[in-house]
Amino acid sequence: MHNISGGRSDIIGSVLPDGVIRNLSSPTVYYYSLQDAYNAAANGDVIQFQDYPFIQNLGVNRNISVSMEGGYDSGFTAATGNTSMKGKLQTYPNGGTVTIKNFILENNDSPPPVTAESIRIVGVPSPYFSVLQDAYNAASNGNIIQVKYQELIQNLDVNRDISVTMEGGYNFDFTTTTGSTSLKGKIQTYPNGGRLTIKNFILENN
Repeated sequence: MHNISGGRSDIIGSVLPDGVIRNLSSPTVYYYSLQDAYNAAANGDVIQFQDYPFIQNLGVNRNISVSMEGGYDSGFTAATGNTSMKGKLQTYPNGGTVTIKNFILENNDSPPPVTAESIRIVGVPSPYFSVLQDAYNAASNGNIIQVKYQELIQNLDVNRDISVTMEGGYNFDFTTTTGSTSLKGKIQTYPNGGRLTIKNFILENN
């Protein structure tokens, strides 16, 4: 059991058959969407799920405490396994809590791959970059390097005596951030290699 603080199929993901999700306080009312069940729940409610895989997102955006229990058999008489959920569970600073039991949560919200115009230096009209190291090598002290919401499988050597900021998660035209950029690789710093400030990145060692 985990404590996490913090649609229907036309919003995201898979269409669920009738009777897969219910609220224990209203056991004859069923839902096709986890978000719909959460939106209808009251503080302290228990949302139950049959052992059935689905692809949906959940925004935990209400100041209530709710429990989600998965893995139930077709009659909701006992939990016999785990419910597999592929999607994004988004929490918020004032979004209450959700307690999860008998679930397998998998992130299905992978960012798109890198393109020739994925990276830019703010204030420099051209060029764009596809390699983070190339952008860093071209940057000047105090520059901001912006990166789109994409997945980079690259390494970066912070080997110059300058201060640079790297901001990830930008949309297609760099006007707003839509998430975090995934960087799978190694960032290597050096004793006299300057300073790198990172924002809106998910760093993974590849």
